[in-house]
Amino acid sequence: MMTKIHGNTRFYTACIAAIMLCLSLSTAHAAEVAQGLYKVELAVDTQSRRDRLRAASEGLKTVLVRISGHHSVLENDQLRAKVRQAERYLKRFSYARQPVADSDQEQLMIKMDFEPSLIEDLLRSESLPIWSENRPTVLLWAVVDGLEGKRFIGAGDERIVSAIQQQAARRGLVVKLPTLDLEDTIAISPEDLWQMNLWTAQRAAARYKADSLLIGRMTELSNGEWLGNWLFSNQGERSEIEGQAPQLSEYIGAAIDVAADQLASKYAIVPVKMSEDGVVIRLTGIKDFRAYARAVAYLQQLSAVRYANPIYVENQQLFIHLIADGQLEQLEQTLALGKKLEKIAPLDSLQAGNYPLTQLNYHWPAQ
Repeated sequence: MMTKIHGNTRFYTACIAAIMLCLSLSTAHAAEVAQGLYKVELAVDTQSRRDRLRAASEGLKTVLVRISGHHSVLENDQLRAKVRQAERYLKRFSYARQPVADSDQEQLMIKMDFEPSLIEDLLRSESLPIWSENRPTVLLWAVVDGLEGKRFIGAGDERIVSAIQQQAARRGLVVKLPTLDLEDTIAISPEDLWQMNLWTAQRAAARYKADSLLIGRMTELSNGEWLGNWLFSNQGERSEIEGQAPQLSEYIGAAIDVAADQLASKYAIVPVKMSEDGVVIRLTGIKDFRAYARAVAYLQQLSAVRYANPIYVENQQLFIHLIADGQLEQLEQTLALGKKLEKIAPLDSLQAGNYPLTQLNYHWPAQ
């Protein structure tokens, strides 16, 4: 017998809200969540309001690019006006001093934390993309040609690794480095990577289960400039980047920008309803109320989903009416990235006549 969802809405909402908290706590270490998207730390000369306002404007620009996934949002006239009022979007700020590398001096830093809801509302008001914190992982595997020959970039290359981390944080990317253990050295050599052998690199990278791969070769010239090439591969699409820059951070930043731009074009969603009627998703594997609540909570916390309203339950199947932003394909990509749902075949024509018309069919949870 088919059951229509009704009754005490507050009760269901409270239960789902509680499970959402548990869900976020229990899966934070399993999902690839970009950290610190709304936090920015910048050097300032003084604690004056003038310096704070200048830093807040620069910080807001950084956050807008991270959350939208695109530098081009800074060309929007309304956003440029809001950047001049950046202090309104701050949740908190503080000051600290930190040592300057290779010096006995200290630098005054301002640490800013922007309000997520205000940032998203600002982007929504201009119909600009929003990229959720659940982001695809990028495995960065690079080789450097130095005085001792070609070698993989690893934990011992503190200067290069620090630049990678800083540039990844600038764009809000989840970037990983290979462990460079025995299995890695058997799978690929520095010379293989220097030749930009993508097939060999992909085979070696498979063990890390990253969503995309960024490989590169680099060398430092006698004048301190950096020269080399990068190759970014994501779901069968590839982009080649030739680079030369006076600073290490600029050289790495150019490759990070290409990766971020491509991923954002796929996963950042313009906040425009895919349709006024929304879509219906069918979830199987709903064995009890806990499964019901966790599944609904998961869908409700997706940034692309405005509403997730359960409508029918029967035979361990839950039908949910979704109002979501973007295109149906983007919603499917978001669900695939989250790895919480497993796509299944739709109901056959005989079965389908007994249920609401569905556009999406998944099993909860993914096996």
